Amino acid sequence: NGFQDTVFQNVVVHPKPRIAFTTANVCQADSASFINTSQIPGGLIQGWQWDFGDQSSSRRKAPRHLYQQYGRYQVQLIGTSDQGCRDTASRPLVVYPMPVPDFTVPRICFQDSASFTNHSRIAQGRIVDYAWTLGDGDSSSQANPAHYYARADTYQVQLQVRSDSGCISDTQKLLIVDPK
Repeated sequence: NGFQDTVFQNVVVHPKPRIAFTTANVCQADSASFINTSQIPGGLIQGWQWDFGDQSSSRRKAPRHLYQQYGRYQVQLIGTSDQGCRDTASRPLVVYPMPVPDFTVPRICFQDSASFTNHSRIAQGRIVDYAWTLGDGDSSSQANPAHYYARADTYQVQLQVRSDSGCISDTQKLLIVDPK
């Protein structure tokens, strides 16, 4: 038949966003901050969808999130441009367990030495530092310190512990030094 026809049509290719973010591992009691470093060469990124890996989500550009349990999570961010183009980024995040400081307060009389028994624990990892404030201006970095108190009184004793992941917790108890 030999007939031929040609149709020209302009096609617009919209830029795809480059979705990226940074974060840092955190202790269980701390909120994780997510820094959105996404870019697009033209247009706007209008939609954000975060999946924090613990069945929680957010639509904020740069959210914070408090994880209830320690563990390893896969965080995902989906960004959508003003033209409907999408990109996804994901990265792991570790939430470290908090150490649980605890100790036994001895019952002592004036001129006796107080021996503190440490019962601190952590679900995963190790406790690496102990910082005792003994209530009379003295301190100790021993796991189970002994201390002599110069007078009968009530003392506030504090134990702060730090894990190998850098997580810190403390507790306080009263010690009564009875007169003889």
